[in-house]
Amino acid sequence: MSHFVPQRKQRGLIALILLTLASSTLPGYAGTGPRRIGPAAFIWDADHGMRDLTDLLLDEYGVDLGGSILVTANGVSADGTVIWGQKSPAGADGAGYWKLTLDEGAITYQPLTQFPVSVSGSIRFSLSAMSRDGNVFGGAMLDQSDGRWQAFIWSDQTGVVRLGQLAEGAFTRVTALSYDGTVAVGRAFAPSNHAFRWTQETGLIDLGDLPGGTDFSEATAVSDDGSIIIGHSSSGNSGTDDNRAEAFRWTQETGIQGLGDLPGGQFNSRATAISGDGSIIGGTVMGQTYQGAALFTDATGWVPFEPQPRENPPDVIKVINAFSTDAGFAVGSGEFPSTRAYLWEESQGFVSLGALPGYSPRSSALGVSDDGSIVVGSSNVPEPSTLSLVPLVASALSLRRGIRPFHSPAGPRTNTRRPRNQ
Repeated sequence: MSHFVPQRKQRGLIALILLTLASSTLPGYAGTGPRRIGPAAFIWDADHGMRDLTDLLLDEYGVDLGGSILVTANGVSADGTVIWGQKSPAGADGAGYWKLTLDEGAITYQPLTQFPVSVSGSIRFSLSAMSRDGNVFGGAMLDQSDGRWQAFIWSDQTGVVRLGQLAEGAFTRVTALSYDGTVAVGRAFAPSNHAFRWTQETGLIDLGDLPGGTDFSEATAVSDDGSIIIGHSSSGNSGTDDNRAEAFRWTQETGIQGLGDLPGGQFNSRATAISGDGSIIGGTVMGQTYQGAALFTDATGWVPFEPQPRENPPDVIKVINAFSTDAGFAVGSGEFPSTRAYLWEESQGFVSLGALPGYSPRSSALGVSDDGSIVVGSSNVPEPSTLSLVPLVASALSLRRGIRPFHSPAGPRTNTRRPRNQ
């Protein structure tokens, strides 16, 4: 176990230098400024509001991440005990990821700069999904032998499982996993630009695409049991414009089916979120009188996800990024009038979550705990033209209330910390 020494002075000096260099290129910037420039992962709860996750770990627990910054929190298990995300700077392998595990009142921080992938020849990877039980990760890895990216899943139990290719030479990538990770969905790239479904028993199954349009489809989410898959596809309705698509739903019984759009306008719909049982779908639509987020059920079709009174409701809901399992809560971004993260509760309506102090007014919420008490996402700073910064990546994070002690596992920067007020 190695002793970790916080580097507050060093990081503060670097941040001060960066802020000095960029102060004239930050449109919309106000206040004394954050400790750094760039996107920041946030956590929000009703008691504390929105907080910078990197600063929270340092200020409350005395944990310095050795120069890295948590820029995204990309997923959380259903019970809120496993969280993963992306950090900057990345490791030498091109992927900088982290994981938090909550266990009996302790938080274990584990840097995944070198993800536990032990496949000969594959040294680069990207992660894009975690199962709802927090045990399985999915993404794509670069095979050095042929230069192709290939979808994979990984867990402590199975190690790395390569999912293969839909067609000879095709690249593949996992985009979502079922609750227990036994079903993976994603997309293949040229020459076969189709959504896929994978299980150990069936291997990769091409889901096809909607009739008409170009040869393209992508799966974006899947129900808990893996039986219902949603995404978007080129179709006869959307035409051949690469920027337009039609939302779809796939089941074994029906195959791929288009979900349409609201009447009028320039046809363009996408499915972005799904409830655990698959009965409620969230997405975006482009009708003649309404363009924005919408809900889809078999009974109603697409219905605008319009503001309802609660606290400072948005003018327009832009996107639904995630549901709680029962879809009783939703999070995303809306116009307030600037783009802000929101929390929606079925019985209460919308509330704006604001943005981190000193940052730009833009933020987006990308994950919500099943009980709706915790929301996470990213708060953004306009990128200075004089600096090269990491790109913004949407994220999700959920933390339990009352978590106090902090420790990280054996290895580099391993230490046990408790909040400074204890």
